Amino acid sequence: MKTILYNVLFSTIPFVVVILLSVFYLEFFPNHFGKLTLVTIVIVFFVSCKIMPNKYI
Repeated sequence: MKTILYNVLFSTIPFVVVILLSVFYLEFFPNHFGKLTLVTIVIVFFVSCKIMPNKYI
């Protein structure tokens, strides 16, 4: 049960973080939306790889 929850949690959290921050960027920084979203995707992927290297690499 713990393994299933752990995998589901770390599979959905990166997408949720990127979506929420993208909405925030679109609302408050519309001129830089694309650049900030790409930077966010890179940072979330980097952190995900550091936390769970076997899953993402």
